[in-house]
Amino acid sequence: MPERIKSIANIDDIWVEEATEIDNFSFSQLCLRLRSKNPYNQVFVSFNPVSKQNWVYRMWFNEVDGTPRTDLNDTMVLKTTYKDNKFLPQDYINNLLDMKRTNPVYFEIYANGMFATLDKLVYTNWKVEDFDYRQVLKEKPGRRAIFGTDFGYTNDFTTLICSVIDEADKKIWIYDEHFEKHMTNEDIYNMYVEHRVAGERIVCDSSEPKSIEELRRLGCKRVVGAVKGKDSIMNGIQLIQQYEIIVNPICTMIQEEFKNYTFIKDKTTGEYINKPIDKFNHGLDGFRYSCMDAVGVKTNKLKLLDRNLLF
Repeated sequence: MPERIKSIANIDDIWVEEATEIDNFSFSQLCLRLRSKNPYNQVFVSFNPVSKQNWVYRMWFNEVDGTPRTDLNDTMVLKTTYKDNKFLPQDYINNLLDMKRTNPVYFEIYANGMFATLDKLVYTNWKVEDFDYRQVLKEKPGRRAIFGTDFGYTNDFTTLICSVIDEADKKIWIYDEHFEKHMTNEDIYNMYVEHRVAGERIVCDSSEPKSIEELRRLGCKRVVGAVKGKDSIMNGIQLIQQYEIIVNPICTMIQEEFKNYTFIKDKTTGEYINKPIDKFNHGLDGFRYSCMDAVGVKTNKLKLLDRNLLF
């Protein structure tokens, strides 16, 4: 594809239809073909907003909320939906609206113009529903709050996911979250205080023992490292897949991860393999740590216990 593009010359207008089907490099090569003397050289790009993994999302939309970027020079992003096309026949509109019932993911993409994945999602056992976690805790004995953190810094979020788990009924309620980059350990401690969990057992990414120790010295005495080992990711995923997950509407970032966390597709066979992508998982990793800790999942013959650190 890129080699064919290089043979194009002296053009002043390019229209890339279904831009999500090409890659960023091919798009860059197309832009380099605009060599005419016309002062109004321009590129039109049109596409349906599929997965946030696609390069078009990173190129033209804000990472957090999906709104069009405003820091782009000489670029205008125009979002339209079926509501903007007055010539659509009613039968088409009815079929589109029926997707809300038959295929909610397709409805978000093709009707509402929202970014959502078309790949095989890791988790489909979740829904958004308003609730008061304090009331959830009181409703039945045995329910308890659990907390998990994944560390990040420059490119990745440091996260906190707060949940209530009911092991008997196989239900989990996610009621609070925090996603932020460039956090020092002191920032993380202050964030825990703000979310009122500094004294709780928080299960963190054990690949950063220094951070865990510093958090303990700052006052988070019950912070522990998650047990990791061979197949620990899939063990945790399979555990969580057995539960019904209810997400509070205020937890918008974890919702985005649920919508975009998929299994890897083998490029040669087109089949999905039993391994998730390493994206859209920073909140979900913290969530997984807390769930595995709560249930006591064994990993490499180790059981999660209330100890200082496990590596």
